[in-house]
Amino acid sequence: MKRARKFFNNINADHYLFKRLAFSLLSLWFWWVVANLINVMIGQLSFFTMPMFGILQWLVLRKYIPHLGRWILASAYGWITAYLIIYVFKIGEKIVEIAPQGYLLILGVTVNIQGVWTYILIMFLASTVIGVFQWLVLRNHIRYAIWWIFASCIGGVARGGAIALVLPIVDPTLVEVIGSLAYGTVTGIALIGLLKTRIQRHLEQQMYWS
Repeated sequence: MKRARKFFNNINADHYLFKRLAFSLLSLWFWWVVANLINVMIGQLSFFTMPMFGILQWLVLRKYIPHLGRWILASAYGWITAYLIIYVFKIGEKIVEIAPQGYLLILGVTVNIQGVWTYILIMFLASTVIGVFQWLVLRNHIRYAIWWIFASCIGGVARGGAIALVLPIVDPTLVEVIGSLAYGTVTGIALIGLLKTRIQRHLEQQMYWS
């Protein structure tokens, strides 16, 4: 009888842990997406507010990774470096030159192929540079942090592609929001993969001591 009771107690505990873990991971993803959406709105206020996006990202991450204050500076340095590469050193202009030209009809909407490739490559480059700077901080706190660079690359591609595809049909004020939503979704999923073990271990410790 005691063994049966212990067996069912373990099942209930595992089920409870699973629900809490699922909620925590979903919460991480949700607030990460929200933080990136707010960052876009703040960035549209002024050129000088754009490098501050790391603050809201840090507010989300600090719950899961203590002592991550350098994330803010790393993000700002990454943004400034990306800006210099793309605009000051005019890599962005070279990307425009090499992008294939032409038009494509997608669901009745005419899409500029050169514009699509330009947005994708520029966002890919910017997100990769920022991702490298953020990785320099992240690697001191979690294992396999190198995957964050890869996630940032994919997030940049998703953002650039989303912006280019919706640009002809969506109000300009919403274009960056949609792009940020794409980036936040991709990188948020990556954060779930990187932080799942850490979050699960924390929840198990809470259950043990409660």
